Amino acid sequence: MSHSTNCERPAMTPLQQAAQALVDRWDTPLWKDVPHTGEYIDALRAALSMPAGWQAIETAPKDGTEILLSNGVDVAEGHWLFHEGGIRERRDIDGRYIDQDEDEGYEGWIDWGGGMSPKPTHWMPLPAAPSPQEQT
Repeated sequence: MSHSTNCERPAMTPLQQAAQALVDRWDTPLWKDVPHTGEYIDALRAALSMPAGWQAIETAPKDGTEILLSNGVDVAEGHWLFHEGGIRERRDIDGRYIDQDEDEGYEGWIDWGGGMSPKPTHWMPLPAAPSPQEQT
């Protein structure tokens, strides 16, 4: 039995092909009533829709999601940060004014490696944590 593929996606790995074959085979009204089958099909479908491999940084989520970033040389975990900036006052414990500073704000990629230079050009989702069976 053949399965459907999306021509815009890169070639599927053998694991992705197997998952797609399962979706194609079991996503029928006959199997929807079997306990948990619909949940499994939805989970497989969600996994298949995730981008595989490195993607252009322009397609990365900018909602604070932790991802892997790369500039072609370095790889680090990071996320998009937007901070509006403004004036911040410091006050003592009784609320009396001490001083203030001005923050220009920031909008860009932040990585936990200390500042990627040059800036990241690609991203990919973080891998899933290993299952307890894989850790032994």
